[in-house]
Amino acid sequence: MKKDKREEIKKIFEDKFFLVLDKPFECLSVKASTSKLFSLEEWMREEYPNVFRKSGKQESDFLKRGGVVHRLDKNTTGLVLTAKDEISFLRLQGQFKERKVKKSYYGLVLGEIPLEGGIEVPIARCKQSFGTWEADPGGAEAKTDFLRLKVYEFEGRKYSLVELKPKTGRTHQIRVHLKYMGWPIVGDKIYGGQDFPGLKRLFLHAGKIELNHPETGEKVSFKSKLTDDLVRVLARLGEKDQII
Repeated sequence: MKKDKREEIKKIFEDKFFLVLDKPFECLSVKASTSKLFSLEEWMREEYPNVFRKSGKQESDFLKRGGVVHRLDKNTTGLVLTAKDEISFLRLQGQFKERKVKKSYYGLVLGEIPLEGGIEVPIARCKQSFGTWEADPGGAEAKTDFLRLKVYEFEGRKYSLVELKPKTGRTHQIRVHLKYMGWPIVGDKIYGGQDFPGLKRLFLHAGKIELNHPETGEKVSFKSKLTDDLVRVLARLGEKDQII
């Protein structure tokens, strides 16, 4: 029997102030009226009904979002922070705005890319395609650092497994930057990525996050292993170890 998305959401960490959740694919961060997919926001409301009870008054962002501090695309898996009270929510959001939160994503891209580098290209909404973004000299500042972890060859093509560290938090930033460089993420049909046998989504996973605890200020970090579907792709490429 196929698992309900509620069952696939995992707690990586929890205390009285915030949680670190592992988001599955085909799951939204925040509920959308245009989609029937389940969301982390709904999960938080179900798990903590006393915190997110409707007040009838004008609600804060904390209540509107069910404590979800930041977002991942619906088919990107990995770590998301959620808050259990408004002060923690605002403190965590403040860390994102001040660029104090450090995140690492893992992606598989087409081509053999350089060992390491940075992509610093402004991003703006795409004028030709609603809901997408593009590299644009007049757009908002955006920077992504990368480190190539491994190169694979499969059916005459080369693929690179890469660690990606966004220094800014623009929508679809990593996906747009990699497309711009000619290294589209495998499975990312919106931004030029091609299908891979057995993969039903883009190969992108939010695997590390480092922040200051919203109450104590202590530096804390969390990790998430690649999901089973991504591990299977690497195995198909010849990978024998769980390298992430």
